[in-house]
Amino acid sequence: VQPLLECLRECNITIRWLLLHRNCRDKKLRDIVEANHTTEDILDLLLSTSKFEKELKELFTDLVASKNTVWTKDKNECVYFMEEIAEYFAGNRNMGKQYVDQNYSAWFKQIGERISNLNYKHSTVTGRTIKSIIQALDDIEIYEPVETNVQIKHFIQETKKYLL
Repeated sequence: VQPLLECLRECNITIRWLLLHRNCRDKKLRDIVEANHTTEDILDLLLSTSKFEKELKELFTDLVASKNTVWTKDKNECVYFMEEIAEYFAGNRNMGKQYVDQNYSAWFKQIGERISNLNYKHSTVTGRTIKSIIQALDDIEIYEPVETNVQIKHFIQETKKYLL
């Protein structure tokens, strides 16, 4: 996105520079600009830039319109993963070797609730909370019951991916 915005900015700067220097007092500079850039070239650049700007605006409009849907879908996926891991540690899911630990189960349920309570409208608080959740998930991965189960590690990695 950033390169597209920079390109648009450069196009607008170029158009402005060309238009201003076609009417400058210095005859040599004006002649150089007019010799290398015809009115049709400048008009073509102006039209191409406006078309590019319109398409970029539509892209951002669509992105903003779908933001809530994507946010809700990703958040629900994260909550699902945390619930699955919590169920595994509660002894209700079979993901290979069974390992029952109510403390792990409660911890993953709590993380799932924290994710469920995230609200994208409060972006600053949500950003900090997401950062702390990701850090907590990084920290829990070093413990043996989590580290040795590939499916749990996969669920944690997917959760972190969706949170970002």
